[in-house]
Amino acid sequence: MQPAYRVLCLVLTAFVVTVGCSREVTDLRQPDIIKPFHSINGIMPGLTKYSEAEAKLGTPDEIEVPKKLEVAGIEVGGNRIVHYRAKGISLLLTDNADAIVEGIYVEAPYRGRSENGLYLGMKKIDALAIVQRDYHITMDLGESILVAKDPDHTDSFQLWFTADVLSRVKLFSK
Repeated sequence: MQPAYRVLCLVLTAFVVTVGCSREVTDLRQPDIIKPFHSINGIMPGLTKYSEAEAKLGTPDEIEVPKKLEVAGIEVGGNRIVHYRAKGISLLLTDNADAIVEGIYVEAPYRGRSENGLYLGMKKIDALAIVQRDYHITMDLGESILVAKDPDHTDSFQLWFTADVLSRVKLFSK
């Protein structure tokens, strides 16, 4: 093999390996992001199909189908909940063949943040300060609150607290 040809092959191989590795590193470094009233990790309740979410998140750890119950005259349960426990992400799906993500919630070990600073593990008092500054609390249930963008919008964002620490964030379709 000619020396110049050998050098060219080594350079091309190094370029291909470097480009391939840098893409993987870039993908791994994409931060988890909570966008209240819009999406979590780019998954938009009411719009994202489960097949699209699965393409982003991979194979789930568990699929749960809670029994249908009647609570205060309202039928609840029966739809699938798809868990990605290692990522701290769970999806609530509509009950049809081409399932739509109806809601998404995150718990530890999820490490995402919102642009205004909400993140799992923060103190309740700090989370409430952000929510009261930027949004409108529609219902305070003690261990959780329902939040809307402002008084004229319906709630589609919920925060849960355990021992005065933000432990779960849920975004659901409007």
